[in-house]
Amino acid sequence: MAMFGTVVTLLLTLLVTWGLTKRSTPFVATYQYFNMSVAFSGPTNFQTFGVELVLHVDHLTVVALLAIEICMIAAIGWHQVMGRTEPGAARFHAVLTALLFAFSGILMSWDLAELFGFWAIGGALTYLLLAHRWGVDEAASRARVALALPFVTDLSLLCGIAWLYARYGTQNLNTLLPILHTNPGWTVRSLVVGSVLLFIGIAGRLALWPLSSWITQTAVTAPAAASALAQSAWSVVAVVVLYRLMPIVVASNQQTIRAFISFSLVAAIAGPLLGLLGGRHQGQRSPCRRGHGRGRGGALGDAGDADAARGIGLHLGQVEFGGDAGELADRVQVEVAEGPAPRRGRGGELLRDGPALDHRLGVPFCAVGDRRRWTAASSANRYPKPPSPVICPTQTGARSERCRNSSRAAS
Repeated sequence: MAMFGTVVTLLLTLLVTWGLTKRSTPFVATYQYFNMSVAFSGPTNFQTFGVELVLHVDHLTVVALLAIEICMIAAIGWHQVMGRTEPGAARFHAVLTALLFAFSGILMSWDLAELFGFWAIGGALTYLLLAHRWGVDEAASRARVALALPFVTDLSLLCGIAWLYARYGTQNLNTLLPILHTNPGWTVRSLVVGSVLLFIGIAGRLALWPLSSWITQTAVTAPAAASALAQSAWSVVAVVVLYRLMPIVVASNQQTIRAFISFSLVAAIAGPLLGLLGGRHQGQRSPCRRGHGRGRGGALGDAGDADAARGIGLHLGQVEFGGDAGELADRVQVEVAEGPAPRRGRGGELLRDGPALDHRLGVPFCAVGDRRRWTAASSANRYPKPPSPVICPTQTGARSERCRNSSRAAS
């Protein structure tokens, strides 16, 4: 249903695009949500308080919607193939559908209060996507960053909208932008404060350094489709919102514009460099490399066997199978510590593989990029083949009773 809804939305967007090609003005629909009187004297902007639902669709809106819908179709298709074993498929696709609705509302909003309402809904749904594997301890702990940091930046966006309303008494961009320098009581300082608050709120969703930890910390534990969609879709939405609010920044002063440009340049350079250095540092201290040592009989060495096996399982779960990496890694770690679990044969007898766990997982899969060396080593018979399964004369169904002499008999 998520794929069906996204495809229908894509077709509707193409229909609106075809309609916009024959006109130079955007489609605008205004609905009065509520309007209440708060004063009887003073400037007319501050005598009433109201929220309007203004749907504004122009060429930029349809281009951004098309980009988001294409990214979502690709993410859903990937998840249906590579993440078919992911738990909670119905919940995952329902959140994706609701997130597409939130993104559509943000892009079509022309009232700042309306925009923030859809923005908050999209932020909450993004957290649910990144915390989809909430049953795994590591995924749940890392997802806290995806809740705390964007909440702070979204609060900054809300404060910026409230600051502008307190100074100008309007939230509609059609009436706000023309009076930035003509409204009674306006100051350059008020525009600078509002611009800084709005920029921080948008930069948080753009994942600019140093506000990118909610993406980097959850990239390993969240489903691949959720992480890719959070990075791609939010980038498109945040850039469009920043473009529409840029007249407020331009109306402040030149120093503010230069500061924002300098910050963006530093973030664009420092973020990738720090990520590259951090990835290299983690690669040097990888548990797969640190604990791996070949012992007698081709098995893993005694030092760090559990950590090494967990590193192998983590890599296999993420790269090879696209499944739950944490669950696979924990299962491999337990198997190293307690020995392989018995397997049942056709006749009901218990079977057990040999002791060489690295033969079944593939030792060179510890490091990404060793695939060619593994193929060459296998063809040269540098890695001995695992022994054939041994029939264990243990009573059927007794999982706790393991065949202690199977490895000795196999060797």
